[in-house]
Amino acid sequence: MNTALSRRVFLGATGSAAMGIALSACSGPQGAGSAGGGKLTGPITFWTGYPTTDSNDKSKTPQQFWIYQAAQRFTKKTGVQVKIEQLPGDATMFTKIRTAAIGGGGPDVANVWSGSYALGIKSFLEPMGQYFNSNDMSQLSGWAAVSDGFDPRKKDTLFGVPDGTDGAQVLMFDKRVLAKAGVDPSTWPTTYDAWVAQLDKIKASGITPLSLGQNALPFILFDTWLAQVVGGSAGIFALSTGKRKFSDPAILDVAKKVVALRPYALPGAASTTDDQAFQQLLAGKAAMALGGAGGTFELQQRFKGNGGLAKLPNVAANGIQGGTVGGAGVAFIVLKNSKHKESAVAFIKHLLSASEQRRFAASKDPGPLVGRTDAKDYYTDPLINQLQQWSTDAANTFWPDNTFPADLVNELGAQMQLLWNGSISPSQFLARLDAKRDSLKP
Repeated sequence: MNTALSRRVFLGATGSAAMGIALSACSGPQGAGSAGGGKLTGPITFWTGYPTTDSNDKSKTPQQFWIYQAAQRFTKKTGVQVKIEQLPGDATMFTKIRTAAIGGGGPDVANVWSGSYALGIKSFLEPMGQYFNSNDMSQLSGWAAVSDGFDPRKKDTLFGVPDGTDGAQVLMFDKRVLAKAGVDPSTWPTTYDAWVAQLDKIKASGITPLSLGQNALPFILFDTWLAQVVGGSAGIFALSTGKRKFSDPAILDVAKKVVALRPYALPGAASTTDDQAFQQLLAGKAAMALGGAGGTFELQQRFKGNGGLAKLPNVAANGIQGGTVGGAGVAFIVLKNSKHKESAVAFIKHLLSASEQRRFAASKDPGPLVGRTDAKDYYTDPLINQLQQWSTDAANTFWPDNTFPADLVNELGAQMQLLWNGSISPSQFLARLDAKRDSLKP
């Protein structure tokens, strides 16, 4: 089964068949009370990317998947039936929702890509701040991903509920390879200069330190350090709106430090897919690669439990220390035209409860990692638990490339290839990002 957890492939990994599954109400209280004190009404329709089929095991029935079982438990508890329908696994999910909403239809609740994707249809969405108190919010990470302006302190800007986390994006390695080079992962350097000194030791041992892919370069390596120096999600949003320029001394230093890693990386990074870069790590052609939870499963399997993870170093003394990128790439939304909003919200809270999230983690179904801030050791693999914790702490910044406008994201990827290949300078790289961003202003 596909275990990739990136927000870009999570929904796609489950297929895009328009499959409807009615969940009959089991014995349970009819008309159960809502969070607002009234009665829950239904049935409700849920459009989702959680799997209800397995392409590798045709014998599996929908009843064997967590999302189906969780919905049945909700029905038993509340008496409200849930009808599950599969969403497309790409950006057309939003076209489907928008078209349905314009016609007065659509789901009561759905889980979709978060950030600028979900916020692009906010005019059709029910604001969520009214349904979640400060205690509710404190139990879930990733609220910036559903906030218009990416500032979750303003509850009237919340147009969704974060659904788990993609995990932090970090360095991945075989601890035995680093040990052979005289590098101790347990005393991982936290500053850029100290880390480069370790890269020198690894290179001297006869192995290339880094295997980097064409998406990891801009969207993990550069974006991690960018987020560190601009102060997290608020700074990333300021860049996306033009309130802050990319042509800034601190960001120029980041671009220079990215380019300075070329001698430590396998050739052709700008045209290497991220999967190819990861496979080069597994094949022993490089000591480290960048990735997250999806690759960690295979890392541990290939290296027989000797896989290791570490954060990228701090790029500046005055930036976010220990900063990573990743977080809540998927969100729950409730449509404004739903006739059962209280039931839809109750269903979301049920799915994200500690008991259901522990069941989800144990199921090993594809999907995001648990995003609860109180989650401890939900997974059997300690590396996955580590990624989950890193992605829910305050130093994690929600994906910058899911905050920037799509055209700016594309420009960042294209210009990073030119920068990495030496076709443009770091100053030109940043100036072109500013120019593209300014051209997108309304």
